[in-house]
Amino acid sequence: MFQKLGGTPAIQGVVDEFYTRVFADDDVKGFFEGINKQKLKAHQVDIPTRGLQAGLWYVKEEYHGKDMWRAHEKLVRDQGLNDNHFNIIVKHLVGALQKFNVPEEDIQAAGKVVETTRDPMFRDPITKEYLG
Repeated sequence: MFQKLGGTPAIQGVVDEFYTRVFADDDVKGFFEGINKQKLKAHQVDIPTRGLQAGLWYVKEEYHGKDMWRAHEKLVRDQGLNDNHFNIIVKHLVGALQKFNVPEEDIQAAGKVVETTRDPMFRDPITKEYLG
């Protein structure tokens, strides 16, 4: 699938398009203020690249950074990140994939992977409260 989609250059193009849309969207761009955007983009290229090379959309077991809750907790608690914002991000991902003519079945597969991050992003692992 990695080569079918165009390899690393295509993934880089999708990620660049995705973040161009996100960083221009008044509803979500504020969540990205003060972060290293180049590092974020590189991370978002690396994960699907490794996954697609393995024939998957995502290789979860190779990631050693913060879990979804720890990475987003301050945004959820302090800045109000919620399901609506998550949906906007998904919309921009779908739009970027469509712009690069990714087949619909692959867009749906990517969407299923992204959806698996919603609950871990918004559920406090201690209280089990869903804050999305």
